[in-house]
Amino acid sequence: MQDRFPWFVQPSDEEFERLWQEGTFVFDANILLDLYRRSRSFKEDFFNVLEELDGRIWLPHQVAEEFMRNRPDPISSQLRNFEKAEEEVNDWWERLRELSQLRDKLESVGDRKGPIEREIDGLLDDRSDFQEAAEAFKDQVLNSLEELRENLLPSGQRAHPTEDDTLRKLEKVFNGRVGDPYGEERLEEIYEDGKERYADEIPPGFGDADKDDPSRKFADLVIWEQILGYASDHEKDIVFVTRDTEKEDWWEENSGRTVGPLPYLRKEFREEAGARFWMYQGPRFLDRAKDELQVEVKDTSIEEARQQEAGDVDARKFRKENLAAIGRAMLQMQEASNIPAKELRETLQRVGMSVDEMHESLRQAQRSQIPLAEIQSALAQMQGSKKFFEDLHQAQEVAQIVREIKKRNQFPGIPQSDSGSPEDSSESDQESQDNSGSPNG
Repeated sequence: MQDRFPWFVQPSDEEFERLWQEGTFVFDANILLDLYRRSRSFKEDFFNVLEELDGRIWLPHQVAEEFMRNRPDPISSQLRNFEKAEEEVNDWWERLRELSQLRDKLESVGDRKGPIEREIDGLLDDRSDFQEAAEAFKDQVLNSLEELRENLLPSGQRAHPTEDDTLRKLEKVFNGRVGDPYGEERLEEIYEDGKERYADEIPPGFGDADKDDPSRKFADLVIWEQILGYASDHEKDIVFVTRDTEKEDWWEENSGRTVGPLPYLRKEFREEAGARFWMYQGPRFLDRAKDELQVEVKDTSIEEARQQEAGDVDARKFRKENLAAIGRAMLQMQEASNIPAKELRETLQRVGMSVDEMHESLRQAQRSQIPLAEIQSALAQMQGSKKFFEDLHQAQEVAQIVREIKKRNQFPGIPQSDSGSPEDSSESDQESQDNSGSPNG
């Protein structure tokens, strides 16, 4: 049966080997943008892997455009981080300089003839040496920060490749390996097709259905169509590398584990392009590259990618649908404790929920593990969002939710931030990461 339905079965060891030795690797924009957030050591390993793939790399035009359009964001973010670090060093130095006023204050103690005063003078005799050493250390740290910034980042958001080492290397390895753009007519066809696909939640891209701009709403679908076209024209198996670990319109999950690409995607790819399709998340891609390509990839680089992915998992908790569920749950928890059953049913009807949906919202909230302070902050930030108001059905209820949180300083059923340590989930996260793209997954 697996010959008839191969998209429901994990690829064999031989198929994975073929993918790594003959397939073309396609990279999502988020993987390339992350290079601006990575260490020099990580970038060195990443580009070594690209070179070892020996030309079997390609970028859809949509990916290249998204990378160039969004490139200023990680650059400016990292530049701000360096500025903040320099401010912290200078603040530390200013606090140390206040020691220079200490001697003047202590000289007013006593009559300057007793043992206490003489001991204090002795303690402060080495003050100038300490000040000089501290200033030298401050200058050394600032110089190191400046050198690190110059090595990792360009001077500005729109820097030319001659001033942007990351962009220069990317242009070199992807020279001649970027797809052509679609014309307006072709894009309109994809947008129209996307409306029907998204209505039926056919992947990929339906997770962006709430976006207004068609060029953003259907961006993933355009990428998918461009990958399909390339694979058909060149008769190539494709491996897609992305950091979008939270997208249910790309990944198949089972009990919280990322198993691999959705079977529907593998099926459509086989039928449309006559080729195999697989996906890797960033850490697993580097880990597998180390074994399959026999290329040196430091353990620190893999761990660096995993730390970023762990941050993505945390960010996943604040997807709009989760916030909406939490908000509705909070509303019902508040109102259910104060009103009779009949009025509760009427309230549920008013916000468009059934009793079962209310209980499911409560269960989602209880499973979310989001600390109270983060929920409060997120809800406060979301008050200006029209979409969030629509999700909650009643705009005025958001302020009511926030007031209730502040009043209680507790959301029953959601553990506080000290209820579990990051180490508690590290093993399951690691297991999920290892299973993504694993021949034995």
